[in-house]
Amino acid sequence: MTHINTVRTEHIFDIVEILHVLGQLLSPPDLLACCQVSRHWNNVLIPCLWETIDDSQHSWSRILAHYDSEQGKALGQDEVWVKTIFAKYGEHIKNLTLSWRILIDSANEAPCSNLRSLHITNVSSKLTLREKVLQDRIIREIVLQDQNVRQIRTSNDPSTDQWSPAATGPYLSPEFEGVLQPSDTTYRPQDLQGRDWITMQNFWIMARRNVHLRSLRMSIGLRALCKITSDDFIQDVIGGLPELQDLATSFQVGDPYDFVARLRNLESLCTFRWSYRAPSGTLSSLKSLTIHEQVSCRQLFVLLRHFPSLESLAVRSLDKSISEDTSATIVDIIPSQLKRLTFSGIERAHHVGNNINLAEAVLPWVPHLEHIEFYSVSQDGARAILSHCQQLKSVVQSRDDFTIFAQLGQNAGHQFKVFAEFLRNCATLRVLTGPRQMLEVNEIVEYPWVSDQLETLRCQIGGLERLRSEEESIMEGITVRKTTAGVSSGEQEVLEKHARFLEQHRLVYERLATFVHLTSLDLSYELRSVRLAYQDSRHMAGSPLLVARAAKDRPLISDCLALTLESGLGLLAPLINLEMFGFSGIDHRMCKAELEWMAVHWLRLKTIRGLIDAHQPRSEHDRRNAMLREYMRALRPDVEHESVVPISSY
Repeated sequence: MTHINTVRTEHIFDIVEILHVLGQLLSPPDLLACCQVSRHWNNVLIPCLWETIDDSQHSWSRILAHYDSEQGKALGQDEVWVKTIFAKYGEHIKNLTLSWRILIDSANEAPCSNLRSLHITNVSSKLTLREKVLQDRIIREIVLQDQNVRQIRTSNDPSTDQWSPAATGPYLSPEFEGVLQPSDTTYRPQDLQGRDWITMQNFWIMARRNVHLRSLRMSIGLRALCKITSDDFIQDVIGGLPELQDLATSFQVGDPYDFVARLRNLESLCTFRWSYRAPSGTLSSLKSLTIHEQVSCRQLFVLLRHFPSLESLAVRSLDKSISEDTSATIVDIIPSQLKRLTFSGIERAHHVGNNINLAEAVLPWVPHLEHIEFYSVSQDGARAILSHCQQLKSVVQSRDDFTIFAQLGQNAGHQFKVFAEFLRNCATLRVLTGPRQMLEVNEIVEYPWVSDQLETLRCQIGGLERLRSEEESIMEGITVRKTTAGVSSGEQEVLEKHARFLEQHRLVYERLATFVHLTSLDLSYELRSVRLAYQDSRHMAGSPLLVARAAKDRPLISDCLALTLESGLGLLAPLINLEMFGFSGIDHRMCKAELEWMAVHWLRLKTIRGLIDAHQPRSEHDRRNAMLREYMRALRPDVEHESVVPISSY
């Protein structure tokens, strides 16, 4: 008889290699639970649990907001606890994404010396509750001294046009002498000024120590802590990271060409400044470049020529002037391999899509372009993009934080016909996103669409004929009578208008239903993301925050789709892959029946954007949305509801 060796099931999960592989697939809460199963599992999975720390995730923000208070001490989650965590598990940490000063300090003191990625985000804006109280007190004192606080920074009076230097502290290393200078005090409490002095040094020491870093990202918030006066210091530290592949820096790095040449493995670079001398030779490692400033056509071609492997390029905007030597620059360049081109700024007149000459000058040299992003584009610009970019997959209108200005009378309004050009002429399109772009019903009905592979559509649909409130009352009366016999001429006009309403909706729904690959359909008219990082009592006039608040009370858009079963919503049943549906700011007229239909027919639906238009119900529309939201939660508890305006802005 042949003997077959068997392995008992309970022993399989004691094998270290198997446990380690499984640990890489689990979320931190699941990993924590597994660590409590046995001592063996704890020893194997602890390195997986602490491999990555992102202080924007899980309970970090809640804990760190109180770590310096009596509450933090009472809960055993004070500064000592934080430092103990890093001292105990620092050797396992490989990826850090930090925005709290205490974590940067603790990570360096631990020390964490096996990092592969180090990302510092919005550190200057992260304050504990105690620090916020102190800062608010300082602001109130300044307001009492001068009601027009903004003139503290803008006055011509030399006694008020500068903040005084912030408090400092000891040097943690001699290398910082002559390199580090205090930034302005702004509204920081004095102890926080000294803390920033130390935190900045801890960051640079930690960056220098981790020579195997592959990703280093420094937001502009880090630069606000203290001033680095030496470009050589920054080049020396970053240049000492030979394995670096991804770098984002808000600091000056001297000559960027020489800097990139030192980092032979660098594939992605994001910087705020760039030198546009004409370098010799080429660098083939860089694949992604982001520059937060305007560039000229000639400078753009210099970048494409010097970095022949570049696949993604993002600049603030493109200078509208074409210099005389641009043609000479073009002669020396072969068509770029660029696949992604982004213009992140808001200077509409300067964008490649808005100037047909610029479009014709640049686009022929990027024939492999698959993604283009812009703030604004003309119809001629859209045609130029379509003419030269035959592999286009994604078109995105950026800067959606200004979309509702048009509805408040502060901007020119929607952009018409542009998206229709892409839908009619680009069969390769997968993503079409533009919250300020309008598709009018006549264009939708009149021209065929070829973008049948579309997966994401975000735009406005308007121009539909809807009944006014008094006409709806007339229509309800006719419906109650259950006969159209003996109707008056006025009632007949309402019936004919209602028939046009139904026909328009049917045609639009049928056209949308052809996008069977759609996973995201957003027809909202509202602001998506309000920039609140710099909002306070001194800078409220004209801010996105006030605009968002004003938007809550404005009338709903009425010439849009009425998302009801009567209007033909059921024609969208073929969109079985839909995961996100948005309709914020429109007079959608949905009831429970429509939500029941969605719950049954869109089984993959994960997110609804449109039933949370305000934090506190203030209008009939808001109260109705709140009721519908709760009903949908009962039908589909797996579906999340997103707000147009973040709760924190109220």
